[in-house]
Amino acid sequence: MSLKSRTHELEEILHPYALVMSPDCDLEQDFAERTGQSKKEGQSDKLIPDVLLLQAIGNGSVRTRMSDITSLRQSQSRTMQSVSVCRR
Repeated sequence: MSLKSRTHELEEILHPYALVMSPDCDLEQDFAERTGQSKKEGQSDKLIPDVLLLQAIGNGSVRTRMSDITSLRQSQSRTMQSVSVCRR
């Protein structure tokens, strides 16, 4: 958000898997207030402005990333070995 224009720009990011980290009691109270199911009407302190999510990735993605990291480390190791040979 720009301080001058007061406009919001949103970028949609899809996360196939996520863990909801916001407390479930807060989410339940927020839902009840927003849908008119709350026993105590007009309690804006029960509304939560955002929900905390942690991105989770699937098993296959972890293996792919670990494979990429291993390849990168091996490449760096070979580069460092050739640098040390050149210095001698």
